[in-house]
Amino acid sequence: MARRTKRPTPDAHDLPLGTAERDVFARFIPKAALVLLDRVRLFRILRRTLTKLDREGGMARVKGDVQSFVRFVAAFASGEYKEMPWRSAVFALAALLYFVSPVDLVPDFIPVLGFTDDVTVVFAVLTAIRKDLSRFERWRARNAASLASEATVVEVEAASNNRVLHRISRRAR
Repeated sequence: MARRTKRPTPDAHDLPLGTAERDVFARFIPKAALVLLDRVRLFRILRRTLTKLDREGGMARVKGDVQSFVRFVAAFASGEYKEMPWRSAVFALAALLYFVSPVDLVPDFIPVLGFTDDVTVVFAVLTAIRKDLSRFERWRARNAASLASEATVVEVEAASNNRVLHRISRRAR
């Protein structure tokens, strides 16, 4: 069952995006805020993100950044990293939701152009949360030996059914 808490939803106007991209991305922000409170749905999104990264060619330019977002969100959801502002967690997950969505500003099935808006959104969110993400990466480097979220991300990547995802989400509580 999802934990429900009242938190402010970040505003897409904080991001360096054009009007069209910002308007489309803004629709993903409330969804991200809800998914952050539901570990099962969250880990499904993380798995879909990692699967898309592996499947799609030409994503090398953003692969490392998207993987950082996955680690960032997984550490937040597992409760391991408590210094992350809610705004940054929501923006990172909203970028992942946008990334895995086949229906965004430019649909992914359009060759070459289909991923340009995904890359733009990832870089805009990266710019907006750069300080928090850098702080997280330093924390992660200091605590690498004891992090369960790293194992969780690997399990999410390898998970192939809902039963495994449910077990992961229960263990993350």
